[in-house]
Amino acid sequence: MKAIQNIIHFILLTFFVSCNQSDYNYPRIPEIANENGLPKDSLAFYYSTFEPVDTTQIEFARDTFWQTYFSTNLYAFKEPILFNNYLGHDIYRFLWLRSFHLPIVFSLADSNGVITLTTKKLDRQPLYRDYAYSPDDPKQDSIYREQGYKLIKQIDTLENGKTDNYTIVKADRRGYIIYDSTITLTATDWSRFKKLLEETKFWSLAPYYWAGHTDGAAWIIEAHTKKKYKYIVRQSPDGKLRELGELLVELSGLKEEIY
Repeated sequence: MKAIQNIIHFILLTFFVSCNQSDYNYPRIPEIANENGLPKDSLAFYYSTFEPVDTTQIEFARDTFWQTYFSTNLYAFKEPILFNNYLGHDIYRFLWLRSFHLPIVFSLADSNGVITLTTKKLDRQPLYRDYAYSPDDPKQDSIYREQGYKLIKQIDTLENGKTDNYTIVKADRRGYIIYDSTITLTATDWSRFKKLLEETKFWSLAPYYWAGHTDGAAWIIEAHTKKKYKYIVRQSPDGKLRELGELLVELSGLKEEIY
């Protein structure tokens, strides 16, 4: 119990200190992740919940649905947690979760002037909770079965005596990396990225804004530098932010539908 209290005290201290200076203070809490950023717990959140700097970040931090959804994907990608420790080199990461396509993550790293872009794709969308759809849809059944999910058919009797048939896809957090590529970028590529990052005014953007469309894609972009850390969450953004994501897709060499 005392150890837990010490962790909470450290988190609160980190929060109050960080709110009073421009530099980000990486908390370096060993219970969260190891020195390489890999989480100690498969259920760990990948986005800071203890440094809310404005109302939108507080809103996101309290939303366990989004935190768990995004973190489940990053855990399947075997990605490091970026907010807890500075990992020795700058990293810019774009987690791309589209409604009708496989999850992808792009990680742009600057290690002593060597710029690399790592691209990974999962074989399916990890599900951290049961998902139901109605009415019965053989096409969806086929897709989920091909991806290895367990389906349960259920029939509910309604108040009017009629029945409602629907399917439950059982939660399964597993996901396997089917594409993993790292390439070295040119100075021109790096300049294009940095220029777009500046044009987005990334460091002054509100961390969280969700448009609320029925379909679309979650775009989660993180910046992890020696003095700063920030994430932003958007749904199918436009403008310079979209161009930033499009650039990473282009540089990766993947041919993907962008939305």
